[in-house]
Amino acid sequence: MKFVRWNSFIIILLAGLLLCQRGPVGAQMQQTDDHSYMDTDESGGAAGEPAEVQMARAIAAGPRHVTDSARIVGADAQGNKAKPTNAEPGIIYMLAGATQRSVSDPSDKTSPPITIGPHWMIMWPFDPKTTGLSATGKDTGAYIMLAGTPYAHLHIMGQPAGTPMEHVAVDMLDEGGPGSVESTEIQMARAIAAGPKEITDQARIMGTDAQGNRIVLREGNNDFICQPGKPQFVAQPASCYTVNSKPRITYMLAGATQRSISDPDDKTSTPLAIGPHWMTPLAIGPHWMIMMPFDPKTTGLPVTYSDTGAYIMWAGTRSAHLHIMGRP
Repeated sequence: MKFVRWNSFIIILLAGLLLCQRGPVGAQMQQTDDHSYMDTDESGGAAGEPAEVQMARAIAAGPRHVTDSARIVGADAQGNKAKPTNAEPGIIYMLAGATQRSVSDPSDKTSPPITIGPHWMIMWPFDPKTTGLSATGKDTGAYIMLAGTPYAHLHIMGQPAGTPMEHVAVDMLDEGGPGSVESTEIQMARAIAAGPKEITDQARIMGTDAQGNRIVLREGNNDFICQPGKPQFVAQPASCYTVNSKPRITYMLAGATQRSISDPDDKTSTPLAIGPHWMTPLAIGPHWMIMMPFDPKTTGLPVTYSDTGAYIMWAGTRSAHLHIMGRP
């Protein structure tokens, strides 16, 4: 998937910071003539408010490495009623928090305002049923706001960038090495540990037989497949992944190991432990992934591994995707 790289960012005051990825994926977004994709205040800022105040509030909405070079949009004394027309996948930062009348109804104009802490959003019509992501607002993790409407998008609570860390896994085997045969019970337990309970309870569980052939350990009745992986091998973690969601969601809540976060073809570097692992005493935290080739330049997202927040793994390659640390 090819993206056109923008050389500047635009901050929309109060609404946050919107960074769009251009390309074929935009055709899958939903849009109407009557609303912006994100149902926010139409104005860029408060009419008549001093420019310095508007500037300060706008800059507070995004990460420093984004806001330092971003275009700042505000309002003059007459007000600015321009309406955003975003119809392509993008990123909005609201690191100064926000208020919303409803997390489910974009037309709600009467309910008491809900205060939402620092968060960032992926503007894509995620479906709770095919992604396993919650549609209920919460203070941590992630949830789909306005699910089932043309304005559905993913809220991810907290900061998108954390502290860069490195944890090395030891005594890992190469991907092609021999492995021991595990019982069905052990394979089931490790597969189920990879995903949220609301997913794994109904997911199909895959494993291997004594000959190493892939087999069904338990049939399921949702859109997820969970598999135990092989914890003694690099890059073969337990995982649960969607079948029909676009983009695909993969959960690795039991952690994983990887040789490189920049080169998908690296077969020689010392393994990096990503999340809790049976051979590493340091628990970095579980993670989940959105399998879409996010571009760091057009999203402002980092490409450096951290224990918290999110980063783009294998940026600029055919296998680029977004890692989000923690539980959704």
